[in-house]
Amino acid sequence: MIPEQLRRVMQEIQVADYELHASFRIIASGELKSDYITAFIDASLRRDRLMARVFSYVAELRQAKIQRAALEHRNGNSDH
Repeated sequence: MIPEQLRRVMQEIQVADYELHASFRIIASGELKSDYITAFIDASLRRDRLMARVFSYVAELRQAKIQRAALEHRNGNSDH
C-alpha cells in the first residue's frame, strides 16, 4: 500500500465511522427499522475490512524493518 492508498483507506474509515455513529443514534432512539440495522451492519463490516487492510500494511512495514535490521546485522552494518 502506498501513502496515497493509505490516506484513501483512512478517509473511507472516517466515512464508515460517521455512518456507524448515525446508525447508533437512530437505533438508540428506538427506531429499529430493518434498513437502519442493515446500514449499521454494512458500515461495521466495511470498517472492519478497511481496518484489516491498515493492520496488514502496518504488519508488512514492521516485517520489512525487521528484515532490514537482520540483513544489516549480518552484513556488519549494525550499531550493536
